[in-house]
Amino acid sequence: MDWSSKVNNTQRCLLDWNKTTFGNIFSAKRRLVRRLNGIASRLLQEDNPFLINLQKELWSQYELLLIREELFWFQKSRCKWLEFGDRNTSYFHGTTVIRRRKNRIVKLQNEEGVWIEN
Repeated sequence: MDWSSKVNNTQRCLLDWNKTTFGNIFSAKRRLVRRLNGIASRLLQEDNPFLINLQKELWSQYELLLIREELFWFQKSRCKWLEFGDRNTSYFHGTTVIRRRKNRIVKLQNEEGVWIEN
């Protein structure tokens, strides 16, 4: 197995581990928002103590998920959290995208001085 295959295999294994251990923050967030919207529309029709309690529980889960999302973008962006420590995840996402563009290797120079782009 060559080096490139080993790197690809490691990447796949780490992605699988991440999904099974932590789950997908973004799909969980969408799912929670859909559930909260459904409960809110149902509560507009009638009061239901069970739904009110469920809504409170889901809001606390949503808050925890927002904290996880914030930490996710913080870790990816390598920012100083004390300086930018709010829920400005779009900022963290933007800095991550910019860093990835800057860190991309487009071409390499071999021993003979020839530039290789593929």
